[in-house]
Amino acid sequence: MTERTTAFRRPAPDTDYAYASSRVRALEARVLDGARMARLSEAQSVDEVVRAMAEAGYPSGEQPEQSLSEGLAAQAALVRDLFPEPGYDEVLLLPQDAHNLKVILKAFLSGQLPDGERFVGDETSALGEGLLAGSGSGDVPGDDLASLPRFADVPTADSLRPYALSPSLEPFQAVYEAVRDRSAGRIHPFLEAAAVAAVRAFAQDPVGSVLDAAVDRLLYDTLSRKVAALGNPWFRDFQAFRVDLLNLGVLLRVLAMGSPAGRLAQELLPGGSLPETAFLRLEGATGEQVADAFRATPLAPLSALAPEYGKPGVAARFGRLADDLLSARVRTGRRVLFGPEILLGYLHAREMEAKNLRLVLTALRNGIRSAQVRDLLRDTTF
Repeated sequence: MTERTTAFRRPAPDTDYAYASSRVRALEARVLDGARMARLSEAQSVDEVVRAMAEAGYPSGEQPEQSLSEGLAAQAALVRDLFPEPGYDEVLLLPQDAHNLKVILKAFLSGQLPDGERFVGDETSALGEGLLAGSGSGDVPGDDLASLPRFADVPTADSLRPYALSPSLEPFQAVYEAVRDRSAGRIHPFLEAAAVAAVRAFAQDPVGSVLDAAVDRLLYDTLSRKVAALGNPWFRDFQAFRVDLLNLGVLLRVLAMGSPAGRLAQELLPGGSLPETAFLRLEGATGEQVADAFRATPLAPLSALAPEYGKPGVAARFGRLADDLLSARVRTGRRVLFGPEILLGYLHAREMEAKNLRLVLTALRNGIRSAQVRDLLRDTTF
């Protein structure tokens, strides 16, 4: 089991951060900037993209997407090792573990792999058709892993591993076995609590988005507490702004889908700078009302898309603009030499770079015009 404490601590010595920052400064020249990405958006073949990836430090491999995942994992591991203060690794990696947990739970509960392929031959949920041995449909678990229903006919860990993210705090195999065997005390306490909360929610409403929401709410509650304990005001504000962006996306998606009353409250995330009530009061609102409600906030550029949200391409534009607003926040910490800002900024830039490269690869394989690709490229400067 991996457990770390993030009680308030004094900052690490400046010399430790000076070394870490200098290492990152030496690496940042390899990040594919806007000009290089714009040229790459006009690539005529996947081989051109692969060559650019190699120049940026990604490993070679038969599948470019796998190389992207491995390269990003390597960069995250590097940044994790450079941090002179403990606790940041938890905040950076817990979202990866949360994703891996959702992959496992969805496969166990729905009989479906993340790419939509079923490993059993029915179309109903596991709770309704006996994939949960020894527990009737709708049974609600208690407060620990041992209270979960027994899972039967589950996919192997190897069949799910391609959908996992790394690096993570816990090895994917360890999370898989702890959930499968209902064994408490073997993985991070957050993952145990999230597994129970997700199964409990799914038992009441067997929909994948309900499971996601249960894990995500607990994740962001955990992250907000750990970020506060780290004692860095810049990082605290950055994380809160990230949650605000996510919550606006949740609101617009719920409105566009016409979700039932109460779904918004289930899916909103804690820990933002704006209270959840700022979003809840807009349940059932029009796009124009949403835009007006956030006009005087930092979310104004995004909320301006609300009247069009749901139309083709608008969700993609929303995602690009949200990432660019987050990148602008990252750049506010660039001048801080003796703190985590440079390290976090570098990792964020690499994440945006990987998104851009996946976008270009997808466009090449689907014949999407380069002009459309350029409109969706993320800002990688930090």
